Amino acid sequence: MDVFGIPVQELIFSVFLPFLLFYILFYALLRKSKVLGDVKSLNASTALVLAGIVISSAYAIGIIQYITSIGVMLAIVAFVAVFWYGTAATAARKLESYRTGEAFKTEDEKKFDKAKDNANTLWERVKKQFPKVDPHDFTQLQEQVKILESLATKLGKDLAVELPWYPEYKEIVKQVVKGG
Repeated sequence: MDVFGIPVQELIFSVFLPFLLFYILFYALLRKSKVLGDVKSLNASTALVLAGIVISSAYAIGIIQYITSIGVMLAIVAFVAVFWYGTAATAARKLESYRTGEAFKTEDEKKFDKAKDNANTLWERVKKQFPKVDPHDFTQLQEQVKILESLATKLGKDLAVELPWYPEYKEIVKQVVKGG
């Protein structure tokens, strides 16, 4: 079966699909570069005209088969490159988590480490302010210590060993409660 003197199979593979490919490419480039602004209809109609010009001239010259083959090869190479890059990046992250030991920690251990870092930072800030401590900083420190105390109980850790300043903190809390 022929359409305009061109076999249907050739029309689909040599004209329609390359036209669609060029239209999508031109439209994406116009939208991304914003050469014509953010007007979608202007970008769409410009891409339509450009794709029509490219396909009509390329089909007339007879190079459309080569352009399509090169486009398909480039798409496959790009897909493989992105796939391998993603795989390598994921493997590197996993390897780093195994190297540092993060991969073997439970969620409670990760929460404990995060709370410990936050508490250490807050303790340094509170210690610098002593004896006139900002109540907001002290309240945040107390919240972090409460989290640490509950997690330490679950994990069987001793806070006096994990936090060298913990006994001093307890003394300050006693003084604050007494009003001294």
